[in-house]
Amino acid sequence: MKLILFLFLGFLISCSSKEVTKEKDNYVFDRVELDSLEINKDINQSITESTEESVAVNSYYLVQIGAFTSEQRAKKFAEKTKKMLNEEIIISFSDKVNLYLVQLEKRFSRKSEAEIVRNNLRLFPEFQDAWIVTINE
Repeated sequence: MKLILFLFLGFLISCSSKEVTKEKDNYVFDRVELDSLEINKDINQSITESTEESVAVNSYYLVQIGAFTSEQRAKKFAEKTKKMLNEEIIISFSDKVNLYLVQLEKRFSRKSEAEIVRNNLRLFPEFQDAWIVTINE
């Protein structure tokens, strides 16, 4: 009887899994009531509108389509882009980032207008990294 019990316990132990599972660190967003989301949305919209209006007086927006370490590469990209988009392009050197910046010449007084142009440019594979630059005067 002891032999049967010993074999049975051995069988159970050999069948048990020794696999250790690791849990991934997952961030779970805090639950927020819908009413507070609506309030935050209204507040954010008010702040954005007032900020955009006040910034527009002293600033403008440019759509930047490239940044290069060499002037030659920036010029080559600008020429290709000018032909492709039929838009005027400017190249400027930034001491701050030590790069040649390639931007559309058109100035936008409202960020939302620049975002539309940027989003349309991003439809082209060459301009997937286009972004908006705020110029403060």
